[in-house]
Amino acid sequence: MKTSNSAECGTMQFWAPEFFKKKVGTDTEIGSPAGDMWAFGQLLFEIMTTRSWIDGGTAVEIEKTVLRFDIGKICASEGIVGDVQVLLSLLLSKNPSQRISSADLVRSNRLQSVLGPETPLSRFIAEQLEEKQIEVEITRKQLQNEQKEKAKEHETLIKEKSEHQKTKELVQRQKQEESKDKTKIQSLEKELLDLKEENTKLKATNTTSSIRPLRTSFSDPFEIRKEKFLDALSAIHPLAKMGTCKITFPPDANIAKSMVAMYNKTRAELLQPFFLILEGTNAIDVNGIKRWFFTKIVEKINDPKDIGLFTPDGTGKGTLTIPSDPKFKGPTFLQIYKFAGLILGKVMLERLYVPFRFNKFIWKLLQGHPMEQEDLQSLGRGHHDNLEATLNSYSLIVTAMRSELHSLVPDHVLRLLSPEELELMVCGKTEIDVADWKRRTYYTEQLSSHPQVISAFWTMMDRADNTMRREILRLGTGLTNAPPTGFADLKRSPVDSTGGFTLSSLGVAELKMPEGTKSFNRLDIPLLEDPEKMRTAFLMAIRNAAPPTG
Repeated sequence: MKTSNSAECGTMQFWAPEFFKKKVGTDTEIGSPAGDMWAFGQLLFEIMTTRSWIDGGTAVEIEKTVLRFDIGKICASEGIVGDVQVLLSLLLSKNPSQRISSADLVRSNRLQSVLGPETPLSRFIAEQLEEKQIEVEITRKQLQNEQKEKAKEHETLIKEKSEHQKTKELVQRQKQEESKDKTKIQSLEKELLDLKEENTKLKATNTTSSIRPLRTSFSDPFEIRKEKFLDALSAIHPLAKMGTCKITFPPDANIAKSMVAMYNKTRAELLQPFFLILEGTNAIDVNGIKRWFFTKIVEKINDPKDIGLFTPDGTGKGTLTIPSDPKFKGPTFLQIYKFAGLILGKVMLERLYVPFRFNKFIWKLLQGHPMEQEDLQSLGRGHHDNLEATLNSYSLIVTAMRSELHSLVPDHVLRLLSPEELELMVCGKTEIDVADWKRRTYYTEQLSSHPQVISAFWTMMDRADNTMRREILRLGTGLTNAPPTGFADLKRSPVDSTGGFTLSSLGVAELKMPEGTKSFNRLDIPLLEDPEKMRTAFLMAIRNAAPPTG
């Protein structure tokens, strides 16, 4: 590193990317707090993995390695996930303006969440404590021996020298040396005390490290395991501490453009709650647009007639499997499946309920469970003719999906639930329970004065098939599946903890399309007392559905 006086500063392997972009010989100041946080991030990585990701080489080779550096890929290859991955991503951001400062690092308690008991870093602290104790004892003995030798030397000089001034100077020099020795011992003792206090805090904390596997018992009721799963997701998701990530998506949920938007974000940004902007629209996202968009893009991923990532498994249940002969054979083949895994992980973190229609076998493989004999039954038609090729295709594709899924949600969190329960928590319920929906619906004052209209709406819902019920749910919420534990899981507004759905009035008694406000889980319906006319109004709205505005 070159400063204004062209002096070398620091080890090149610990330089931040922006240092390489400075012109040598200029008056630009190279050193910066952001650069220090980058160096700390590299040191933390070496502590966690016991190796450096830069193994030396020439200055040119080191520069290329740093500028090509991708913390997301390196964490994935090293198996670093959760809080540790988030912390490294904040410290090793290539953009110095996005790199966390030392003050923010202390305030956010991120180091405390990483320094849990029984982690590599806590063991490192303990080892440092033991080494420092040994060092203090050795230093103390050395200083005591030196003091004895100096005392003997002083006595000899006193006897040999008769001049009072020389004796006085020797005594004064000895006092100065003793004062220096005392200061050194005090400094070492303070350092030892600090290490003891830090070790005591580590032992006292009840925080479990993010790299320590969570455990659950399948003998526990589903409600308990569901709460453990949601708590684990909350521990991964930084929520308000990290703010939100603004991201622009195409309003038609185009796969290629959506991939570019997602992969332009860092792993730390992908862990943040999304604030969606639909390109070319004035729509404001308060969760409704987010639900609508992710439902739309998952439907494209599912659709065999679209990009054809998945195909019906032949069971007649509407579930999907991996094609025996996938369409994509070129360089983008696995990347598109990786994107599907990334969408799946993001859906879990955002707690959306979207219609991934995978069969049980795929959910098992995504959780890392081994294949069993009964799983061969779910492969679907056309997969048994060349079983070895089929299984190789499954392994390649599911491994690609898991790599991106695990970059957001660790494997041990996925295994807190059974495959069927994981599907329920991700997808919600495909069968719409009208009685539960009705029980959890609130009516605005304007609509409450029209009981015949309310009756017509629910009569229409009772008569509708499940497909139409799901489309009506989409109009009001952006979802096509009901929440896993029922409509009580819906929120009447983004800031209201009250669960349920809201039904309101358009204020007109004519055949007019109902309007939905997805962020508030609300439908505004025309004042029609005939169930058939109400049905006609909703069919018009379903056929003319457009991207939401809120």
